[in-house]
Amino acid sequence: MAEPAGADRPCLVALTSDVMLSVRIEEAARAAGHQTAVAASVAQFDQALSAGEARLVLLDLADPAFSIEETMRRVQRCAQPPVLLAFFPHVRKDLETRARAAGCGLIMPRSRFLLDLPEALRLGFAIPSRAQRAAELSVTPREAGDEAQASEAPP
Repeated sequence: MAEPAGADRPCLVALTSDVMLSVRIEEAARAAGHQTAVAASVAQFDQALSAGEARLVLLDLADPAFSIEETMRRVQRCAQPPVLLAFFPHVRKDLETRARAAGCGLIMPRSRFLLDLPEALRLGFAIPSRAQRAAELSVTPREAGDEAQASEAPP
């Protein structure tokens, strides 16, 4: 049986140089049926994003190889920006503050992220990307006019 197009492309990109963490993420993602790429450098991240299939990016805020601000810029430049889930050591509230200031909406302490990794992945994949939300909300002016006229029509 042939694999569907894009089956070898990662839909989850984990940004971390922590080998033990990357193994846990890959195992949880595989168990949930997701292809995963682990990027330990910005170059590897760019390569994973260029495949165009990423739906979820996991960012280890404690990893000095990645800046939250630059990661957000790279994600937002994607034609279909993936959801970004960032996690941080609970003793580093400064990282949480920087992530919020950069516009990251899905942030959690690393302990919570690891405690229930499958649930964190489910949550990340459940949130529609900006492109998906725009597609769901887009209504052409003609459709909007038709809907307005339909609501004003007598029963």
